Amino acid sequence: MHPLATASLLLPSLLSPHCPTCAASRQRISILSMEVHENESSGPVQVLVQPADPDPMDRLMEVVTTSGSGAYGIMFGCVVIVALHSLMAFGTLTGIFLDSSIARDLALPVELVALSKSLVFFGWIPGALLGGPAGDRLGRKRAAVLFSLVASVGLLATGLTPAGSCAALLGSRALTGIGIGGMYAPSFTLLVESSDPNRKGSIATTWTWGYVAGVAILCGLHYGTSALLSWDWRAEMLLLGAWGITFALVTQMLVTESPKYLIASGATTEGLDSARCDLP
Repeated sequence: MHPLATASLLLPSLLSPHCPTCAASRQRISILSMEVHENESSGPVQVLVQPADPDPMDRLMEVVTTSGSGAYGIMFGCVVIVALHSLMAFGTLTGIFLDSSIARDLALPVELVALSKSLVFFGWIPGALLGGPAGDRLGRKRAAVLFSLVASVGLLATGLTPAGSCAALLGSRALTGIGIGGMYAPSFTLLVESSDPNRKGSIATTWTWGYVAGVAILCGLHYGTSALLSWDWRAEMLLLGAWGITFALVTQMLVTESPKYLIASGATTEGLDSARCDLP
């Protein structure tokens, strides 16, 4: 049976019978269910929709996501949009604060340290080429967590670079860039596919604010470690790497996979459970 048809059958039983909003949702589901099953007897299920109508998968998402309390959305925003997204700021902007200290401590030319910073941006290219297909094959959440860990390992490796080792510095910075580039596509897709279809535009805007928050976090951590605690640049890089690993694991434990991805992959029950994770 077509995954979308299965979803239309299972979804009413998953909505709370005591939720007033869910009662209206079940009526909408019954209409959608008739639309999904209209041609089932004549062969494979086909969803017949006029060009101006919304995607039936979006309509299923709308039924569930508009019935919840929003608590899951707040957690998702704090963990993925802000904390995990901060890795982008950590990887690309640390040079503003640390390049001179890195060059002095490693006894390397400032120009070489600046080149290593450029490799972070260059690493976005192969990372992006890998991140998109990985999100399709492994799942949005798994791919986002995997590449977040790659970026975090790159930050840790930078903090552990031996003095005078040009290759180690360049390699660690390139690895950070690959992780950031690979994380971007699956995490942004996870955000959009886990949101109310009627608010995709406004939800996508929060991704930009997540980067701004990451810059603020980076500035706060740098001030706290350098001005208040007098840590050196190595300790700061290790802290940034530990931040990334911590929130990658939190994402793995608390954030659910994209409901659309699960339903499209045939895991219909899991997809509907994921979509209704914030129901009261």
